[in-house]
Amino acid sequence: KILGVPASLPLYFTATALAKLAHQEGELAIVKAAKKAGVPYMLPTLSSYTLDEMLAARTPDQVVFSQLYVNPERSRSEEYVAKLEAAGVQALFVTVDAPQLGRREKDMRNKFTQQGSDVQGDDEDEGAVDRSQGATRAISSYIDPGLNWEDVPWLKSITKMKVLLKGVQCAEDAVMAFKSGLAGCVLSNHGGRQLDTCRPGIEVLPEVMEAVKAEG
Repeated sequence: KILGVPASLPLYFTATALAKLAHQEGELAIVKAAKKAGVPYMLPTLSSYTLDEMLAARTPDQVVFSQLYVNPERSRSEEYVAKLEAAGVQALFVTVDAPQLGRREKDMRNKFTQQGSDVQGDDEDEGAVDRSQGATRAISSYIDPGLNWEDVPWLKSITKMKVLLKGVQCAEDAVMAFKSGLAGCVLSNHGGRQLDTCRPGIEVLPEVMEAVKAEG
């Protein structure tokens, strides 16, 4: 089991933004593949499809998790989280390794016109999103760079779902997550696309396990 959820393997499909950039069915195809494989799927906040469309692609008994980029307008995140919980999503993974998205120059040379998630939708009508410099710049306005440890009580207060941190990169932060009463953390360097010198999770794992075990 993963977070109490039955799984055929000790694995899950993690969230990746804008899956339609890779396949026309995007996140809907991943929802179906996760069900077929018998593992959970972590729905992305910055998706090619709306949350309702992704949830509708589930089978009645299918369990999913969700990833969250905390929006600078906290009320938007609260509404989004409430919608996830009402839909039966089991766990919330809050991304903490991307307060400012990396300078991805290849991406900046591309033009980006796609719209998808509920989080992005309202700004589309207002013309508030600059899509002239690639996907990274377009989605960065939906991420709060000021998120910090003082926000953990707020995150825990807005949902009954299990809350985890996604993107922890050192033992000290893993211990902080444990002491804060969070359900867990994901060791990640965001695929090496934020800072290419950051250690991958597998290298950080031994020191994290040692530190967390020492805390009991």
